[in-house]
Amino acid sequence: MLAVGGAVAAEPVDFGPGFEKLQALGLPDLKGAVWVKDAAEGSIEHLLRSFKGNAWRLADGKSVVGLGEAAVRPPQGEVSNGSGGEPATGLGNAVVGETSSLDPKTDAESLLTVLENRDSGLFQGPGGLDRAVLGRFFLFAAQLHAAGHASHANRLAAAVFSQSGDPEGVIDEAVSIVADDACGEVLGRFETSGDWLALSSQLNAVTQKFSRGWTRRDNMASLAERAAAMARAVPPLPSPLAPIPDALISSVSEWLGTRPGDPEPAPDEEAVPGGEDGLDAAPELWTLSAPADGPAFLKNGMAVLPALIPLLKDSSLTPVIGLDSPPQDPASYLLSMGGLPPPPSYLRVPLSRAERAAALLRTVIPDTENAEPVSLHAAALTFLNDHRSKSPLELAAVYLTSGSGLQQLATGTWLARNPGGEADEVFARWATDPGKAFERLEISRAWVRRRKSHAADFVAKLAGVLRASEGKPAPAAARNDIEDPFGGGQEPKVRTAEDIDGIIRWLELLASDSGLEAGLLAAAADARPAGPLLGAMRQDLAQLPPSQTLVTLIRAAAAATPANRLAFLNFISEVGAAPYGEFEPREPDPAIARDAKDALISLLENTEPIPVAERPQGDQDTIQSYVASLAPALVPGEVTVDPDAYLAITGRPVTGMLKDRALARLRGLTPPAWPDASKVSPERLSEMVQSVAGLTPPEVLKKIEALSADERAAWVDWITGYSEPEPPDSVKAGRLLISGTLEYSGGGANPWAAGTVPLITAAGMSVGTVLTPETLKVRCEALLSEAAKHSPLMIGFGHPGKLGLGLRVFAVRPAVPSADGEAAPADDPARPDILRSSAYAYFGEAAAALPDDAGAIVKLTITDQEFGECSTDFYLTKEGKPAGKSGPGGSALERLEKIMTRERAPMGIRIMIAVLTHEHAALIRGE
Repeated sequence: MLAVGGAVAAEPVDFGPGFEKLQALGLPDLKGAVWVKDAAEGSIEHLLRSFKGNAWRLADGKSVVGLGEAAVRPPQGEVSNGSGGEPATGLGNAVVGETSSLDPKTDAESLLTVLENRDSGLFQGPGGLDRAVLGRFFLFAAQLHAAGHASHANRLAAAVFSQSGDPEGVIDEAVSIVADDACGEVLGRFETSGDWLALSSQLNAVTQKFSRGWTRRDNMASLAERAAAMARAVPPLPSPLAPIPDALISSVSEWLGTRPGDPEPAPDEEAVPGGEDGLDAAPELWTLSAPADGPAFLKNGMAVLPALIPLLKDSSLTPVIGLDSPPQDPASYLLSMGGLPPPPSYLRVPLSRAERAAALLRTVIPDTENAEPVSLHAAALTFLNDHRSKSPLELAAVYLTSGSGLQQLATGTWLARNPGGEADEVFARWATDPGKAFERLEISRAWVRRRKSHAADFVAKLAGVLRASEGKPAPAAARNDIEDPFGGGQEPKVRTAEDIDGIIRWLELLASDSGLEAGLLAAAADARPAGPLLGAMRQDLAQLPPSQTLVTLIRAAAAATPANRLAFLNFISEVGAAPYGEFEPREPDPAIARDAKDALISLLENTEPIPVAERPQGDQDTIQSYVASLAPALVPGEVTVDPDAYLAITGRPVTGMLKDRALARLRGLTPPAWPDASKVSPERLSEMVQSVAGLTPPEVLKKIEALSADERAAWVDWITGYSEPEPPDSVKAGRLLISGTLEYSGGGANPWAAGTVPLITAAGMSVGTVLTPETLKVRCEALLSEAAKHSPLMIGFGHPGKLGLGLRVFAVRPAVPSADGEAAPADDPARPDILRSSAYAYFGEAAAALPDDAGAIVKLTITDQEFGECSTDFYLTKEGKPAGKSGPGGSALERLEKIMTRERAPMGIRIMIAVLTHEHAALIRGE
């Protein structure tokens, strides 16, 4: 038993003996190991943005161990900055490469900050902090101890135990991780060797070594016994339910004995329509026709069922490997903040005959998608008795009536591949059922794609059925039906004529012989809105080769009318291009830039403004800037960067740089270089930091503005991270400096406001001043006293500020419609419908919080994005006098005080202030 080491006390506790016992159970030797950033996904470091590393590279240089893990594995590649030979450290474009070792103590300190912050919203499980997560943290402490960092290891273990309230349970969780990894190595060897006797003996050794605390111990002990039985003799197959040829029984037996490493079919994998007609990759029902892949005996269709059904009660093992069921632990689940998986919940174990047979039968027995072998046995037996004598066409009618959505899709596909006569009649009756036509549109579209102009009559009939449903709510799709494209959400959406027209236009295009590009070019020039048509196309086009789809869409966007152009660009973003704010865009196909070059250049030079209410992002105010934001997914060689970091370094939105680089590449020119922090040596960085010691925050900013672009990038990378050197007091003093403005319109004049600077000046603040909790309180009280003068006003401060120092500020004072109901300008985001949108959710929340008997409200929110914390203070007036009120999450000003006690610059801090009078709040609420 591992010793906890006693309760956490004021004096540091030495957990060394416990760590050594855990080490003896199988933790890798970390002597000589270095702390690095590995490219493997799902690592624990995603829980903290500030983590620099996530794995230990062992002394051999050929293997790594993840943070809080025990398994030794090959490295996936270490993460450094840069891409395509153009490094851009600090801009967020991490790629695989080589990097120097990092300091694990820095990450340990970050984790300690989280664990010691007891009111953090992170990792909250049913009983407090999730035990599975804490088990990973305890293993990290053991790793730190093994690597020679005893002090940090002891502090971390003490914090873990203090938070858990169940130290023994945390240790059990850590032991389970080590045991699961040891067991996984045994199962991995079996996957290659197929040696049942070795599997049994090695599993027994693992279960004896981990005599307590291992969640999966009983399961693995049982598996060892079953493996030993397989080593003694392979049991015969159970008798079939009806006489079948010996050759068929032999084929099933051979399939069950398939050696490890041979391809194993996955017939129950949920395939979706694909290929040019949407049917080539559709699922197949082997009861209707012989599948292209899978065991050869499935070509016998229904005749195989008498041999497969008895296997559902056969627990004998086979040498094919699959996933076991995870231990049932209600506290082990993915947590709200994301990025942190629980300990390994699955092991790859030998599958039983019952599991193998069930995988085949679930695909063809209706309503059994998640059925266990026992319940599947009864359903399969009933299906066989009821339908054994039916022809394939009669069986198809059964699937269309009672099959799951996937089975109906497969059946419709089978009918489409066997056109003519009665098969067409069966399909048409099913697809045009007035009560189900919308739910069956997916396969109807695929069927029309296959039949093309021969489907014209079917499309005309289906169009009549669809139009008849105009104005009716779309019912929630039945559990086994294909999803209604108008469904989703708790409140059914009413089918509009515009939406239905879009679907019919797409069906007519599919049934024509003109081709996709000609049809989309015609739609781009059509007076009718293109949005409904593109919405109807989304599911189908997403299955086509991305390059083919994007080339067509880009050409259509360039040729579209101004009214339709934005709809095409939005669709390009959805089906194939990740905007620059996402860090894993689709790798662009060179064919896109080659075949759509002229259209891309035209769009990148198009300065048509985008209406405020329709902008994808605040700085995408023109067609040019919107297309530039998509460039990393459209133009080969481009990279995705962090827009906030680029703004902090240069003071300009990143879309301008993306546009210049994309145009240069399309024209065969050398693109301008990104700021590159990797060109700045640690010595030069240290000089830069020391040069600002003793200056005031505004003087620090002026000093850094004079540096080169590369040096500014290195500064931002340093100030927003946790690397050496430590920041001087002059930098710490500037954490709440208002260092610049943030205009949400490409850096130009803000159409939402008269301008940020005049608004914040009127509010008693200005660029170059330093906020404090006390000055914020004074400002909020002053704004409340003059609410009628300022309302409606929203001021936001966000990190990182200019050059990463302090905060950027933006201010919005939209024009509210007059009380007599006079309409606001079409491009004015102050319209009530826009104010109730997500862009103005903060105004809406302030309006909702204003009591009927209050005259005005000032809402102050402090968000600490690094730790997922948010606190709000409300300042109210009642009967013309201030009446304070604290909001959710505790006092916002106390939250800010707590943030400012940290040694390093706060990451992700946001400050929001809203000022509303009762009159404006009522307008926003729609009263």
